[in-house]
Amino acid sequence: MIVFIVERAGKEELLKISRLPFTFGKENADFTDPSMEEDHFTLVGFTDGEIIGIANKEVYVNGEKLDGELHIKLNDEVEIGNVKLTLVQVDPEDIEVIEQKLEALSQPTQFLNIDETDIAYLKFLSGPEAGKILELDHSGIIGRDPSVEYVIEDPYISRKQAKIYVLGDRYEIEDIGGKNPLLINGKVVKGRKELHSGDEIQMGKTRALFINPKEKPESEILKSRGVPRWVYGLILLMILALAGLGTAFYFYQKNQTYTSYINLAQGTLGSLNLYETTEEKVKELQSALEYLDKAEKIKPSEKVSSLKEITQKYLEAWKHVLKAENLAKEGKTAEALSELEKTKGILIDRETGDDDPYVLKLYDKLLKATLIQESYAKAKVLFESGKPDEALQILNIALSRAPNHPQLVELKKIIEESKKSRKKITKEEARRKLAMLKKVKPEKKTRKESTPPKEGAMDLTPKLSISLPKPEEMNLEVAPKTGISLEPRLDYDANLRKAYELEHDLDKTIRIATQVLQDDPNNHIAKYYMELARREKKARAYEQRGDYKRALSEWRTILRLDPKNKWAQEAILRLSVNEG
Repeated sequence: MIVFIVERAGKEELLKISRLPFTFGKENADFTDPSMEEDHFTLVGFTDGEIIGIANKEVYVNGEKLDGELHIKLNDEVEIGNVKLTLVQVDPEDIEVIEQKLEALSQPTQFLNIDETDIAYLKFLSGPEAGKILELDHSGIIGRDPSVEYVIEDPYISRKQAKIYVLGDRYEIEDIGGKNPLLINGKVVKGRKELHSGDEIQMGKTRALFINPKEKPESEILKSRGVPRWVYGLILLMILALAGLGTAFYFYQKNQTYTSYINLAQGTLGSLNLYETTEEKVKELQSALEYLDKAEKIKPSEKVSSLKEITQKYLEAWKHVLKAENLAKEGKTAEALSELEKTKGILIDRETGDDDPYVLKLYDKLLKATLIQESYAKAKVLFESGKPDEALQILNIALSRAPNHPQLVELKKIIEESKKSRKKITKEEARRKLAMLKKVKPEKKTRKESTPPKEGAMDLTPKLSISLPKPEEMNLEVAPKTGISLEPRLDYDANLRKAYELEHDLDKTIRIATQVLQDDPNNHIAKYYMELARREKKARAYEQRGDYKRALSEWRTILRLDPKNKWAQEAILRLSVNEG
């Protein structure tokens, strides 16, 4: 065992080192201090009563600045940053004598000896954290998620594996649903189980010894586990004999940590569909980026750069989805659609190769809501401009998707009554009639609870993070302004409806929609018909190839956009019969 007296911040500590290599640094080291730099100094072995160290940054030994390989003798003073180390002993038999000397010093002394604490702790025997100690001073969650109370960086441990309960002098543990089982002394834990000093806990690839000093200290446990004192002497001799391998082992550990960080990031990318909300996906992707940043600090590589680029791309896309959800909650459906359009071609479902089903579903809901709002707003502008026929044509687009909406129905009634009078109304009269629409309130209906899945069935449908109002519940008078422009090409909206609904010419519909969007990129009526035509072409292509399952999925998506679409209704009936 190596023993140093540590002086820092006006205090003295006793540092005992029982394994090599041992690192000093700012973060991610065995001994950390803010005044040090990353990978500042490493102890790697012994030779002829001296300790061998490798200084990656400047280190002072007895006041002399050194770097590279250096040798430390008894009573040598080593300065690393603002920390001074004095080597006082390498013989484990005289540790108690050194402690007695330190107790006599006038300055307060802190001993870093785990046997002297009354707090229970875990001593890691194997896994990425092997050799480290984790004090259990309060109840909390154990897992690899950075947000839990006790973090273990083992990729085979669940993000939230188990919970520790600190009940005075008693300690209990509970498996809280990790993918891998929690084992105590080789047996799977079910429910809560009391821990006793000496119990061996296994989670993933990590094995740890639970020590409760008040019940039984570590020295007694090691003795009862059949580890005689001469074994420690033998281990020390083996360390001395294999000192040359210390540096290699140190770099091996760093490589293992590097691989673990990459695996954690890849695991996050592969399991995104398991998280129900967009906020959870964003949080997980941010964690994956942090893992990759740590891996890059250890060893920059093309693989890490590529993974960071992919992760950053997914993160930005899901941030757009999250922003779209928040805008939709505020009723800003047009702005929400613009955010979702930024994710096109990025968020792809791995199984189907199509857009992510959740994003697709949200896009359809927003597109339909915006179509109704925009058609209603355009119809009002056209009526006020003295063009009732064009107003009715546009209004019918919204009514075919929301036939019972009170404001749409009332607007149609106003326009038709003005046409019957055969007298051209003035702008003032039109505005007066339109002002009456503000008094028409949507009829809110009680939503029925969704039917729960049958027992044993798993609902794999993506869950929407927001709930958009049904068409009959939308208050169109408070809808956001869409910047309606009627010039030029007033006939395009009518032509789109004619091409798709009357002629049912899909290519013509796409061609007209493309022309409209070149002049007016925010024309949501054009976007709506473009989406219908493209999806129908895709559905028919799947059907021709005999891929009825994917064809059905596309037809159902069309029906979600256009509930009265007769071609989708016929196709679903036809394919359902064939499938049956």
